Amino acid sequence: MWQGLHLPRYFSISLS
Repeated sequence: MWQGLHLPRYFSISLS
């Protein structure tokens, strides 16, 4: 799984 630091960034860009 991801480390957790990339999750918020990827999610933010995906939701944007």
